[in-house]
Amino acid sequence: MKNERGFTLIELLAVVVILAIIAFIAIPTILSLIWKSRIKALEDSCYGLIEAINEKYITNVLNEKDTQITNGVVTDIKVLGEKPFQGTWYLEQEDISAKYFIIIENVSFPSMRDYICTNKDTPNNRVECKKSDALELNRIEYSNEEYTHCEEVNCALNELYKKIVKES
Repeated sequence: MKNERGFTLIELLAVVVILAIIAFIAIPTILSLIWKSRIKALEDSCYGLIEAINEKYITNVLNEKDTQITNGVVTDIKVLGEKPFQGTWYLEQEDISAKYFIIIENVSFPSMRDYICTNKDTPNNRVECKKSDALELNRIEYSNEEYTHCEEVNCALNELYKKIVKES
């Protein structure tokens, strides 16, 4: 007759402790990676916004408008994806050349509303997003009233933002 034995309680506890140690080490690392990717996605959204502003400016120049738009509010810019609900932009031109830079300030998106992004006074006009110390009181209401044909994602984000604002 074969003597079949299972695992002892000590062996099972050793395995559980080893798995707990692995989880204790891995979970913060994974959460950190997720958070860094969210910040990077926020910065990428700002670069998309800068490209949309650049397109608007170039279109205005090519259409030879009498008054060239050199600054504005980012909520007036039509972008694909998530629409910012606060922030401003302006053109900064070098002294002697025709080269210009688009500067964005205090740009926030509904998905991470406690973060503001800017490329003012950064090396190579690189966008940086940081957690805001205090909530801005002069935030512009994010609304899709002027866009009747919003994409499903934009409409859902709009509704989510309205709920967040009502709760805070």
